[in-house]
Amino acid sequence: MDLNLARGRRERKIAQDVAREFMRNFTSTETIVPPELLADIFGRVCQKFDFVPSEAEAKRVLESASRHVAGERRKFDRLFERLTNG
Repeated sequence: MDLNLARGRRERKIAQDVAREFMRNFTSTETIVPPELLADIFGRVCQKFDFVPSEAEAKRVLESASRHVAGERRKFDRLFERLTNG
């Protein structure tokens, strides 16, 4: 549990931007993500926020972004199933 609330807020905001950019740029239905794409998106978002992460910070940001993307995919899958099944 992270007790530094300001750092946690900043990392969540960065993770949301990483997830948003990822969803905007990766529209394929495949589950395998090209590592170069994720690295590029993460680098651009870090530059935007002037954020130079340590290994632990990068791990927390990418884990949070991963959870956000997975949630969005589940929402899309449920909506798609409703539209195709009636």
